Amino acid sequence: MTTDRAEIVRERFWRGARARVRTLVTDDLIAEHAERPLGPHSDDLARVLTYLRGVPVEGKEVLLTLEPDRRWRAGRIRRADRTRPLALEGPDHASLAGALHAIFVARVTALQEDGDA
Repeated sequence: MTTDRAEIVRERFWRGARARVRTLVTDDLIAEHAERPLGPHSDDLARVLTYLRGVPVEGKEVLLTLEPDRRWRAGRIRRADRTRPLALEGPDHASLAGALHAIFVARVTALQEDGDA
């Protein structure tokens, strides 16, 4: 643990936010995202998405367009690795909605496993 007071406050904030957001994740919430990944979203889903978008970038899944309007794939940001700062992962997706939902599920899984999503 660090002795920097600002870092201590950040750690406590993220720990508390993560605990609160975890309670919002249900099978129904995941199904809602699968049905409407671009919205409109319920209040609970909007809160979960806001949290997931705000977590640190390192290790975060992102969406890459391989062919405009035709093919997408998830990638993971690895800023510490300057030779390969982005690793492509998983299968290609033929729909934007499917790709967005796959990333949502990956981030929620990381959240539930006590990691940052």
